[in-house]
Amino acid sequence: MREQQAEIIQALEVKPEISPEAEIRRRIDFLKDYLVHYPGLKTYVLGISGGQDSTLAGKLTQMAVTELAQEHPGEGYQFIAVRLPYGEQADEADAMAAIEFMQADVVQRVNIKPAVDAMVAALDQMVIRSATSIRATSRPARG
Repeated sequence: MREQQAEIIQALEVKPEISPEAEIRRRIDFLKDYLVHYPGLKTYVLGISGGQDSTLAGKLTQMAVTELAQEHPGEGYQFIAVRLPYGEQADEADAMAAIEFMQADVVQRVNIKPAVDAMVAALDQMVIRSATSIRATSRPARG
């Protein structure tokens, strides 16, 4: 092992072996502790792409919220999964299957295509105006 690798392992407290069960428990407890620490917060909202990262994050979040709801009935803990597709996407069925797997309390779907397209158009206009402004101010004065 190179010296730099050893430094990174030490700095990040990398364990030589991990227990998946213990790591899952640690993350669930972290999510629960956060909501309990901030009593005004009762909801996690996650954007779900349907990929591995968001699916895992969503499942762990739902597990934490389910435990909190059982431990504190009536407190209103919930997990909202938000799907933000850009129009109709080819992987929509996969994303919805991921949301079904994680069993979110609430599922929202918001098509972001109109907002993204409007923002891109506005930025395009800003670039055009900026480029025009730069050209106009950088011309030599006529004499």
